[in-house]
Amino acid sequence: MGRVESKVKLSRKTYQMFKKYSPGAGDGLTKVFPFFATILLKGKTKMKKLFLFLVLIFTLVPLMFGCEKDSDSVGEITVIVENNVGDEVFNEKIAFGEDDTLLGLLQNHPTIALKGEEQSFGFYITEVFGIDANDFERTYWSISVNGEYSLVGIGDIELITDDVITLSMLTY
Repeated sequence: MGRVESKVKLSRKTYQMFKKYSPGAGDGLTKVFPFFATILLKGKTKMKKLFLFLVLIFTLVPLMFGCEKDSDSVGEITVIVENNVGDEVFNEKIAFGEDDTLLGLLQNHPTIALKGEEQSFGFYITEVFGIDANDFERTYWSISVNGEYSLVGIGDIELITDDVITLSMLTY
């Protein structure tokens, strides 16, 4: 005699009970991965914990040790931001790539978020780290490279490894 198949809708509890006592039946996971399904659906608590621990280890270890700063980075600079009273509000190392410019790097940095406008003489910085020079009387953003006042605009500063770039809001 042939097997009679019916289209009976099982309750969630019944389906889970069916899966628990019939690994391999009615579940795509148990058909494809019977060993893992047996551990998860029918296995002992220690086996479940061991299996989950191994999955966790094999997932997290590559993430923890496989992440490098930036595979395309060729160097690193330190950027310091000083507000209008001379307090240091930002001081971090930032990696840069071969095609990066200081202007692009700082405009795209999520914390520094440098803003400004292109003028006839170059890029004029108006805002750094959420501090807008227009909010204060007679102030502007100054750029120093390794402690020396920059004689060129931000768009012309060459990125060199280990340089220290300081953006300071000064009063004139």
